[in-house]
Amino acid sequence: MLARRLLTGARLVERDDSRVAPVIYREEGLHPGLSEWVTCAWTYERAYSDEDVETVMPDGTVELVVQLAAPYTDAGVELPTCVAIGTLDRPLVLTAEGAMQVWCVRFPWWGLAPFGDVSAFAGRQWAAADDVFDAGLVAGVRDAASSAHPVDGLNRVLLSHLLAWTIGPAPLREAGRAITDHAAKLTVAELAAACTSSQRKLQRDFRQVLDATPAQMIARVRFERARRLLMNKDLPLARVAAEAGYADQPHMNRAFTLFALMTPRDYRRQFQHTTDPDGKVALIQD
Repeated sequence: MLARRLLTGARLVERDDSRVAPVIYREEGLHPGLSEWVTCAWTYERAYSDEDVETVMPDGTVELVVQLAAPYTDAGVELPTCVAIGTLDRPLVLTAEGAMQVWCVRFPWWGLAPFGDVSAFAGRQWAAADDVFDAGLVAGVRDAASSAHPVDGLNRVLLSHLLAWTIGPAPLREAGRAITDHAAKLTVAELAAACTSSQRKLQRDFRQVLDATPAQMIARVRFERARRLLMNKDLPLARVAAEAGYADQPHMNRAFTLFALMTPRDYRRQFQHTTDPDGKVALIQD
């Protein structure tokens, strides 16, 4: 949800930086045996004022989020303590009041099968974690997040579920890796060939398991790649389009606006790319 996806901002014309509370983001490495299925675990802490917002951008990942303090709200609706954030097809704007602390596990959308069912989102931006993930996994992650050694606890609960899982058909996992690695130059026909599957069967498998088409997932990964490239303010937009896999800049403009509800140029203008002393990436509003 956060880090690469989350854009921290406030609807303030002026601000005194000496009074801005720090935003703390940290990624935690997990057991190597989880690397194919779990991207990372991460924590996020921030104190919110009444006018602060968080904009969660689509990036093709799924998050299991445990809120340890004040809950986020979406259009006035409080998110559950344990919430699943989907791959998204448009920005998700969240608000909070007071101190916020979250522990999260990030999954690539094609790696969720051992732990939950991505199709359970059924078009929703977010859902109660128990709706998407195995209830025992949710309880284990929640307990680990509030323990003295959360990373050790996360490793235990995630590995136990992975080891208990009966490995399903490989084509969908192969498709996920191919999209993640080669979305810039990949067509659905090439994807099906790489997975030794017909286009029709691949379309059916994606719909059944992911509630999305291969083309939709390729589009989400291309958007995320373009979003990261836009953080380099010296990279021409035409070059961003080419490296992200779009046919040309106008095509990128149209596709990017569908996800971000703003053009690439406006996105670059609104947000700047910064790095904290530990080398962690943060996104802050100008």
